[in-house]
Amino acid sequence: QRNILKTINILFLSIVASFTFVLCLLLAAAFSDEEAIRWVQNVLESLLMQVLIADLIIGLTVVFAKIFLAWAILQCRRPAMAKQKQAKKELIRTRTAKRVKHEQERLEKQLQQRLAEKLSSADLRMNFSEVEAVRKPIRNEGGE
Repeated sequence: QRNILKTINILFLSIVASFTFVLCLLLAAAFSDEEAIRWVQNVLESLLMQVLIADLIIGLTVVFAKIFLAWAILQCRRPAMAKQKQAKKELIRTRTAKRVKHEQERLEKQLQQRLAEKLSSADLRMNFSEVEAVRKPIRNEGGE
């Protein structure tokens, strides 16, 4: 695609240049050969400057302008991006804190349920030897 467009551009410029040269030669017939040759050289030089140098300068100017504008936009966008990043970190921190709190509450409930089950079960029953160990000091105090 680029080669085709480049070829079309070159053909167009050559046609325009050739018609210009023919016109210049016709107009130059009114001048001497030396004046006409200088005039043609000046026209060729002017066309070459426009095609080669002016396009190059314009191209480089456009590239540097794009780079500068991209840099300027990035500089303007940087504080907004920093705020956005900070908000995202805060959101993550908040969600993490909520998850940790929820997990702690769940574990506490689970622990309370297990403790309630243990208290209601027969685990608190004392065996006979433990009851006797408790009764001995009480008898000694009461007997004295």
